[in-house]
Amino acid sequence: MSRPRVTGTAVLLLALPSVAAASEDLPLFSPVMLGQIWVTAWDQDRDAQADPAGYGDPEDDPGFKIRRARVGAEGALGEGFDYRVVFGAQSPYDAWDERETDIGLVDAHVGWSRAGFSVTAGQQKVPYGREQLMSAGELLYTERAVASEHMAPSRETGLLAAYAWRGLGVQAGLFNGSGSFLGDDNLGFLSAGRLSYTLGDPGLAMATWGKVDHLVLSAGANGFYNDDLATGTLGLGGDLLLRVAGLAVLLEGHHASLTPTHTDVAAPDVLAGTRRLGLTGQVGYSLGVTEHAVRFSTFDDKLGVEDNGDVWEIYGGSALHLVDDHARIGLGYVHRHEMAGQTLPNDTIRLWVQGKY
Repeated sequence: MSRPRVTGTAVLLLALPSVAAASEDLPLFSPVMLGQIWVTAWDQDRDAQADPAGYGDPEDDPGFKIRRARVGAEGALGEGFDYRVVFGAQSPYDAWDERETDIGLVDAHVGWSRAGFSVTAGQQKVPYGREQLMSAGELLYTERAVASEHMAPSRETGLLAAYAWRGLGVQAGLFNGSGSFLGDDNLGFLSAGRLSYTLGDPGLAMATWGKVDHLVLSAGANGFYNDDLATGTLGLGGDLLLRVAGLAVLLEGHHASLTPTHTDVAAPDVLAGTRRLGLTGQVGYSLGVTEHAVRFSTFDDKLGVEDNGDVWEIYGGSALHLVDDHARIGLGYVHRHEMAGQTLPNDTIRLWVQGKY
């Protein structure tokens, strides 16, 4: 899914403080920064000519790369209004990731909130999937599971309404569904909704690191329908997060049905009705400034058909959380396994460094 280049975005970002200053109240202007650097210490796939690729495999050889680099600002404009503008660049998730690597707009939205109700307009995250909704800076491995990445919509341009009351959260949104910030290329929309309930502090329900003083139990159910140019996609999913002391358990499942629609207009994503399934489970424990976890995730791009699109991965690793979690250093091992078809040896040992503000 492509992101627009950031022509004019820097000008908009620099102009926001002056716009906010025109309001009666002094605005809150907070910088947003995130940098993630990967070091591939070892990779099982060492073919010098052509790397065999599968879902979840970025095809990295031993070396260095910037996984994400983001900068921007967020703050309050007074009278219940707020804004967020962030731009940056990131490397592809795997060989099937169509996102551009140029600098592009990540977030650009304004919102209004009062008494638990909020409305947000602009480019933002679609309310679907806990791991997808979690900030990239909160992920232990600086990376989402293969099920979340290929089954949960990410950022879209549109309108989102939300309501929160005593642990209950309701979100509903209407988006372009095209992945473009600058316009839409079809008559369809992406509609999405999410219902969640949290026992304990809701602010602790979107992260896994740290010791909690009281039980945090949060469950969510969500769905979306994307009427794209030539493919209709219906996705349903649920998730659960449990945190007790230093223990954090995250469970998530997704099911999607893809149907060819306007095949006379464009080539559909699938040639016939196709069902997809993705499951993720992560168990971790925080001890002092360290976090240790194991994550299992599986993704089947054609449910009921044995082919090379059936994959599962196990990711085990640890991270140091330093400078009040503004900096992280981690090390992990990724094992990927194709459940049918050709076996692709592509395990990886990865070191990552993160800075955020």
